[in-house]
Amino acid sequence: MFGVGLICQLVMTVWLAMGSSSHSPVDSPVSKVKELCFAGKCDSASILAQGLAEDKRLSALPDIVIGELGDSVALCWYRSSQYYSAYAERTREFRLWHNLCGDSDRRTIGALNGLALACDGLERYGEAESLFVRAISLAEGTLGKDDAILAVIHSNLASLFWQTNRYPESESLYQRSMEIYMRIFGSNDGLVAEDLNGIADLYRDQGRCSEAESLYQRAMAWCGRDFL
Repeated sequence: MFGVGLICQLVMTVWLAMGSSSHSPVDSPVSKVKELCFAGKCDSASILAQGLAEDKRLSALPDIVIGELGDSVALCWYRSSQYYSAYAERTREFRLWHNLCGDSDRRTIGALNGLALACDGLERYGEAESLFVRAISLAEGTLGKDDAILAVIHSNLASLFWQTNRYPESESLYQRSMEIYMRIFGSNDGLVAEDLNGIADLYRDQGRCSEAESLYQRAMAWCGRDFL
């Protein structure tokens, strides 16, 4: 079986043979990884991305680009509900950003959030919660308490608490996320509506149907999307 480095070399050779004048030999495979991810072809994207990462002599890619490709591949796996693969990719990505930039960089924090989401998908809720809490602590300590990434993590942890029937904690986190989004983007932003919809789900599951319906209507009015 071919190793990923050899596969990368074969792919690079094909691009060189094509003689494209509009892209460098490196630009084309990088664009191809993103194109494959967008098309949901996670296996092919992962093989090419790993090949580019492992054969530095051939690809000459900086580590930052390798990290960005890892993020694209991990997101592709996650959106395809391939949570084990997403977890493996997020683990690699987190280690790369942690080694390159330390804990204070938003890319490290973002990778930690992605790793927590993969754990959530695997129903490893205790591990996911620990990772979300760690990401929140890092974000608050380095990016401030009103950064958009903090709102994202709060919302993700709120969703986890909703899944595990921890409704008061979930509502509190959704409210905190909404407050941050409203300060940054205004009250009619779609992200605010998503959190409002999350609170409506909490109310619905607790039998508070009239309150839930009211919030669903508000969310729909704000972003033009039917949550009912």
